[in-house]
Amino acid sequence: MTEEQRARFIECLSYAVCVALVIQDPRHVNLSVDYAPCCMLQTAVEWSEISINNFPWKTIMNISENHIEISYGYGAPFEYLYVNEAYFQNKIRDIKDAISTYERDDKLFWIENEDEKLKYKAKIKADFEQCIKEYESKIREIEDRGKTTS
Repeated sequence: MTEEQRARFIECLSYAVCVALVIQDPRHVNLSVDYAPCCMLQTAVEWSEISINNFPWKTIMNISENHIEISYGYGAPFEYLYVNEAYFQNKIRDIKDAISTYERDDKLFWIENEDEKLKYKAKIKADFEQCIKEYESKIREIEDRGKTTS
């Protein structure tokens, strides 16, 4: 790949990601390579005239205003390349909304036995609360990093 191709690829992909975040879906953009690049990457590949063989298979990248995460390989866990407090605060808010929905609505209508339903709801709530604790811990890590760099 030449420097010119690289620059054209970056320019095209950057533009596409910005447009997608601002106009199409302000929550996030997903870039992925299964055995070939996703549409957004494919467009940048074609415009910059680089080979699709430059992309690692089974790779996913999620991009939002508040985070960038990547999973490299089939079933691999996601790693954060960039994340801020707002990302985790939004996750906590969403989980709290989910907890209240489970407590309020009959989302477990398929479980007929009321005792089993209550046990299942309790497990879901416990799992959600564990996620909240993990996200709160991540927020503290971010705050601590901010204190050491100030």
